[in-house]
Amino acid sequence: MSSVRQSQQWRRAAVVLAGILLTSAAHYLTPRSFLLWHNIFQKLYYLPIVFAAIAFGWRGGLAAALLSGICYIPHIIMTWKEFPSYTINQYAEIVVFFLVGLVTGLLADRERKHKKELEQSTEQLGRVYRELQESFEQLKRADRLSAIGQLAASLAHEIRNPLASIEGAAGILQDTSCTRDTQKEFLGIIVKECRRLNRLLTNLLEFARPRPPEYQAVDVARMVDSVIALVGHLAEKTGVTLHASASPSLPRLECDPEQVKQVLLN
Repeated sequence: MSSVRQSQQWRRAAVVLAGILLTSAAHYLTPRSFLLWHNIFQKLYYLPIVFAAIAFGWRGGLAAALLSGICYIPHIIMTWKEFPSYTINQYAEIVVFFLVGLVTGLLADRERKHKKELEQSTEQLGRVYRELQESFEQLKRADRLSAIGQLAASLAHEIRNPLASIEGAAGILQDTSCTRDTQKEFLGIIVKECRRLNRLLTNLLEFARPRPPEYQAVDVARMVDSVIALVGHLAEKTGVTLHASASPSLPRLECDPEQVKQVLLN
């Protein structure tokens, strides 16, 4: 990045130098009788001086003014020595070169300093904002983990029931006298209860680590009933009884059912 900036600085310096040399050449090559053109060329010195002051600050402005004066003074001596009053005006114009370079450079330095301060303030505010975002995310995660702890208590009760069913079904299957139909029935119970356990654990994990939404048409009443079944035991311990009442004509909702369940759980 520094090499690119250095290259830009060299190009700007070349532009300033070229402007001063071209203006000086125009002075020397224009006959003295073209006084109007000499006045125009004299004013053209201000362009590279102002450009140097903006690009390099007050030092650059003074350097460009000095170079312009060095290039212009020999022309004054050779061309206008027979007109003392006009010569004095030309020397006074060179003094103005320095004043313009100095004032413009000081203003440019001040603006550059102000811009740098704004950039530093912006960077600092951005850093503070990122830190606040990280702190907020940590607070949200802590709150979510707290909610998970409460859900874990209710899940313990929900998991105990399917485990009891699986244990009972397994005990019956151990009996060698049970018929094939009985084995099929209780194997189905085991599969059903295992799926129920997996669903409960999946809901808990997805609550801890939210995922992108997957939209689908959902029966709202059934979804609310499933949430009540999940937290009903915990609510009963606090003396709260949960129940839902939904109209049969209630339309299906286009949403992510698992994420809406998280909202209801919160």
